[in-house]
Amino acid sequence: MNFKGKTVLITGAACGTGRAAAIKFAQGGANLALVDLDMNKLQDVKKEAETYTINADIRQRREKSV
Repeated sequence: MNFKGKTVLITGAACGTGRAAAIKFAQGGANLALVDLDMNKLQDVKKEAETYTINADIRQRREKSV
């Protein structure tokens, strides 16, 4: 599949399904932003997929006033 010019945000990207999705999207030419708690494993995926990575915990919703 061709994802060139598309941007994909993947949470849980350091392992399992998230990692597999990141690699497939990267192979398809997508720009990726990868999010995970495990920064060490996420760095490994980053090297493989040449992506941006974000260390974040998105398990709880937090409201912020702007």
